[in-house]
Amino acid sequence: MASVVEHHSQDVDDQSRSLTGWQQVYEQLSCGRFQGSAWQLVMADGVLLRETTNRGLREQIVPPPGHVVIAVPLSVAPGSMFAGREVGRESLMVLSSQDEYEVVS
Repeated sequence: MASVVEHHSQDVDDQSRSLTGWQQVYEQLSCGRFQGSAWQLVMADGVLLRETTNRGLREQIVPPPGHVVIAVPLSVAPGSMFAGREVGRESLMVLSSQDEYEVVS
């Protein structure tokens, strides 16, 4: 059976703790009031996730143990990077729980 978990935040540190099992540290890069959300469809064999934020962030992230993550950006701001490489709308990012990744959005 699947369950839906939704989280809304007005604090960048609270947002970084919103994903179950992830190790994340977020740093807000652009000025202004932060707003973010995370929507998760949690199933026995995986999780479908959509995260949104309204400010530029630097993220240090490690997926949950035993997970492989396939990430597809739905919106990309100029200068967005994943693991030192520029991210575009056509990008596909693959993350394992064995490594830490840096994302700049």
